[in-house]
Amino acid sequence: MKRVIQCYAAGLAILCLLSGCGKKDKIESPEAYSIGEDSAISLDTLLDEDKGKLTDISAPESEKEKDDKNKDDKEDKDSEKEKDTAADDVYTYTYGEMAEAPTTLQTYAETLIDEENGFSALDEEGKSQEDLPEIGEKGDLVLARASAVEGHIFQLALSWEGEDCTIEVSCPEGAIEEAQSAEQLVTAGTLSGVVDYVSSLSPSELDLPGESMQEYHFYPSEGTRLVDGTVCRQFSVYKPDENTQTNTFVGYYLISAVGRHVYKVDPETKETTQLQ
Repeated sequence: MKRVIQCYAAGLAILCLLSGCGKKDKIESPEAYSIGEDSAISLDTLLDEDKGKLTDISAPESEKEKDDKNKDDKEDKDSEKEKDTAADDVYTYTYGEMAEAPTTLQTYAETLIDEENGFSALDEEGKSQEDLPEIGEKGDLVLARASAVEGHIFQLALSWEGEDCTIEVSCPEGAIEEAQSAEQLVTAGTLSGVVDYVSSLSPSELDLPGESMQEYHFYPSEGTRLVDGTVCRQFSVYKPDENTQTNTFVGYYLISAVGRHVYKVDPETKETTQLQ
């Protein structure tokens, strides 16, 4: 009888191990995303039970764990290798059931870019954006700041669609370059600054048809002009004709020196109409 009980208990233990006794390992929600000395508050700190949950964490095997197998003659180099490897690691956090994903992610991004946390939103060229873009139902956003590792940045790459979101945390090589503001472009002290700024506009902002300013040619003029007490720079816009290889004059425009307003100039009366 005793042997039967022992066999039954052993079988139950094996069954329990195979089935996990009906329980699934719970993923611990981190309070912060960390790589080496770099750290940032996690999205989990904003997630209530009804706003989403962490469903998976993908973490790379550290170089130290790899070297533990044959580190007999490498102990003196372990700390240096850990530092180098941490910069190459990418940790992926996956979230689901985010019923209010755009609102939650917008709040999270705004929290990271405040003065206390010091992150910046980067554009496609890796330059710091002046303003945080509005978060919609689907999209990507990279937030970064200088890393504790020299020559690297501490980066959080957000990607979301519907109720799902992933955040990739890494420390790639690089530096955050400040994007020039409209004011800096217009007052850069060179006519090329005007060209760069006008190139960033859409034709609709100049009351013109088309999808891109690449459809037009524009030329800044020397000197400045005052409009309502504000210093402005003037430029001319032309529409190229591929058939005749000529440019058709479209109009004169002015940009305020602080980059806040664009005016259209009547070529006959010289009167200005504010477009933005």
